[in-house]
Amino acid sequence: PPSAGYGAPAAEARASPAGGASSGEEEGSEDVIGDLAACTPAGLHSWASSQSSGAPATPLEWRGTEYWARLWDSIAELREQQALRRAREAWLVEDGYWRQRLSKRGHCFFCFVREWVALVRSASGPGEAIPWKLIPGYDALVRAVLLEMRRRPVTHWPESMQSAALDLLANPKLAQPLVAVALRKLHPHRPPVVSATLDVISSWLSQLEESGEALPPSFDFDLLVKRLRLLLAADHFKILTWTLIFVHNHLHQLSEEARSALLVWLSAEPHFDRLLLHWCHHVRSVFAYLVVFKVIRRGQHTAGAFPPNGAGVVPLMLASLYARRVEQVQQQHVRMQRDQEAQAAAGGPPRPRAAPDAPPTLCYAVSAFRQLSEVMAKFDQFYEDAKEAPCERP
Repeated sequence: PPSAGYGAPAAEARASPAGGASSGEEEGSEDVIGDLAACTPAGLHSWASSQSSGAPATPLEWRGTEYWARLWDSIAELREQQALRRAREAWLVEDGYWRQRLSKRGHCFFCFVREWVALVRSASGPGEAIPWKLIPGYDALVRAVLLEMRRRPVTHWPESMQSAALDLLANPKLAQPLVAVALRKLHPHRPPVVSATLDVISSWLSQLEESGEALPPSFDFDLLVKRLRLLLAADHFKILTWTLIFVHNHLHQLSEEARSALLVWLSAEPHFDRLLLHWCHHVRSVFAYLVVFKVIRRGQHTAGAFPPNGAGVVPLMLASLYARRVEQVQQQHVRMQRDQEAQAAAGGPPRPRAAPDAPPTLCYAVSAFRQLSEVMAKFDQFYEDAKEAPCERP
């Protein structure tokens, strides 16, 4: 359109062209533009359509945003732009290089998936549910990404693939297949694989939590709990530390049944004693935070007080069970210390620190209970601060 604009008066529109004689066609278009100054939006759309196609168009009824979208399409499809668009379409049909690049399922393909998801999300309104299954090509793209994730080792997943998987979580129902593919690559005796897998799954769960989405009802919590049990039964201290951190960060996102099943399994004597009295300082510390922050103290407070949204609150029965388990281990350690002191006072040989009737890890009980008391003090202070200023807590 001329520089005078749609809202300019007719006189200014006629005086806008440069000096010199003008053809009858230019004068006719100027007259039309001048008359459009007082026309309705429907008349403006009629003029834009006639300019793009060359045929007269009938005015359309006003339909709000739909009208402006159609108006923009009509203005964008001028003769010069139509020629450029057709040239691009012909190039896409004739040139096969872009198809070859995408068929390799490499960086270019995953960047295309990210841009495609961003385009779909931008076309929908805020808060509008996107019918992903009805979008052409969606199933093919998701299937291609999942197959590529299954084909490659988790330690060789490029950053573009991980970013594409994060973007695909705009549909929360994809959490189940994505997590299932990653969990099947876990191996309790390969620390790099465990670290990479837990990091990827943690990023997916955090993405869902940040977007305010819960795990779908179709999510396989049993598979996730089984894999976590397998990792928590491992001997490698790094695997234990990473798994406990994952459980601590995402325990509240599990379903109530899965959360209770995992906590009951951890409260069993062999697992609880081994983790609470582990020789590694990091394992003991993370497990102490899990026991205090996520189980004992959280179960003793109401849902409205801590956490703020009430998510992941542990039943009082499980909190009492964990508190009794801590007292039992502590009493067992006190009895062992008294026996050693009695034998030393009688002049007999000192009792070995790891007696046959006591777990070998009791030698770390002093450090473990010191850490446990420090964590409990931290939580009590944190809870008091939360009651004083609840609005400042996330």
